[in-house]
Amino acid sequence: MKENSEKLFYICKNFKVIEDTKLWQSISNSWWFDSDYLIHNLNLIKIYYATIEDYMNLPRSRGSGHKIESWLISVDLDKKFNFALNQIKNIISGEE
Repeated sequence: MKENSEKLFYICKNFKVIEDTKLWQSISNSWWFDSDYLIHNLNLIKIYYATIEDYMNLPRSRGSGHKIESWLISVDLDKKFNFALNQIKNIISGEE
């Protein structure tokens, strides 16, 4: 999940098209992806991936690059990514 989060972040930062989020869909629908079970708050991860899904739905017509760039800045993707990544690392390491 960590690598997938990083990969999607760099795709967005380079204004590329994300083909799918199958890994996220699989993980988010898994029985173990639960705050109580993992003993971690998962909200920041969910917010990050919701933003990725919003990014996937942005119009991709000629001349829309500056709009995508502005959108990425307005949603503060960098901050959401860093918060989500820290949560993932905490889960992996067992820290709270």
